[in-house]
Amino acid sequence: MKLRNLVLLCLCCLCVLFWVCEDPDSAAPPPPVPVANAGHDTVVAPDSLFFLSAAACVAPEAIALYEWSVGSFDSFSAVSSGDTTVTAPSRVIQQFPCVLRGTSVTGATSLDTMFVTVSWLMAPNGGERYFVGDSLHIDFFPVDVLVGLKLVVARDGEDFLLNIPGTNGAVLPIATPRVSFVIPPSIYDLAYDGEVSTVSDSCRILVHRYTDYAENIKSAGFFSIGDRSYPSPNQPPSASAAGDRAACPDSLFTLRASASDPDGRVALLEWSVGGGPFTVAAAGDTSRVAPSVFNINYPCVLRVTDDSGAVALDTHHVIVSWIRSPNGGEAFTVGDSLTVQLFAVPELVGLKLIVERAGEPMDLNVGGFTGSFSPVNDPTITFAIPDTIYDSFYGAVSTVSDSCRIRVFLYMDSQTYVQSAGCFSIHPRP
Repeated sequence: MKLRNLVLLCLCCLCVLFWVCEDPDSAAPPPPVPVANAGHDTVVAPDSLFFLSAAACVAPEAIALYEWSVGSFDSFSAVSSGDTTVTAPSRVIQQFPCVLRGTSVTGATSLDTMFVTVSWLMAPNGGERYFVGDSLHIDFFPVDVLVGLKLVVARDGEDFLLNIPGTNGAVLPIATPRVSFVIPPSIYDLAYDGEVSTVSDSCRILVHRYTDYAENIKSAGFFSIGDRSYPSPNQPPSASAAGDRAACPDSLFTLRASASDPDGRVALLEWSVGGGPFTVAAAGDTSRVAPSVFNINYPCVLRVTDDSGAVALDTHHVIVSWIRSPNGGEAFTVGDSLTVQLFAVPELVGLKLIVERAGEPMDLNVGGFTGSFSPVNDPTITFAIPDTIYDSFYGAVSTVSDSCRIRVFLYMDSQTYVQSAGCFSIHPRP
């Protein structure tokens, strides 16, 4: 009898164990997926340098690997910080892909693609709105290529390639960087044996090599030509400021501008950096020097003016710091590897983990980093997050908090320090 009861008890234990192992709710959650942002589509000249930035590639934990595939969708090369400079192809290309792949420390990946139009044409490149009777300005990159021009008007699924008034000959952009004409209500074209209306929401400029019509490029996007008999009030432009999220003091950082105008064209792009005066940036993107002092909210204001004088503003804030990441918004779990990425500053520095609890920030030593180290030799510091850290003043302190930061300080002067611009969180083990 006792033997039978013992056997039944063992069977019950095995069933419970099997049920627990098979319980789907007990399975570990999948690792969080990073978010890759390759940036806005852009237009560049053949053989010119252009900048790729992965500053907006974020994940709840640190990004372990940045890779770019340039000119294809599946030929990736690692880039240490995610930012790189690329030379555009020699020939014009309507859509030149640049694919960013971000991989987190847990191996999760995310992809995003930026398309670059390699073109002789700087503007118009989509989003502009004109009316019959307006002056349409065609702006070129200063390339030494003899080109011809056409106005492409799409209607009922057909593209009409029309001669532009006054531009039937060849244009050399390096000598004539702008061609202007007044938009007529219609253009007579011999090929279509009649007048073709220019009014359309799907217009582009076609630029072709004058000696080889096969090599040609269109505006990156469509612009519209409206009927002047139905005018509408001027709509303001839109402005979007972006760029490097963080920069080292006294170093160059990049600003990127995106602008459009719903009923005209963008006439002027300007930047005001650190509260200074606005200065013109012809292409919108520019590089500036960060100040010498730390500033977690260094303002860079983009001002966009359209051809009717309407203005739009947008502000991008740069973190001027020794710390590249983490700088706020990240989420970690006890036991995760936390990677601190620094700029290569030529100083001996120390490292602290700041955990705030009940309004009190506690600066804690991180195991293995109680001494000094040089970011010039190794700008990346990685440590496993413990559940508690013993401190001689606070005692045993739990690292679990929604208000954590990294502090980096001069090893010979701990009062000179910088912290993460924003808080990150550390969660308990599941």
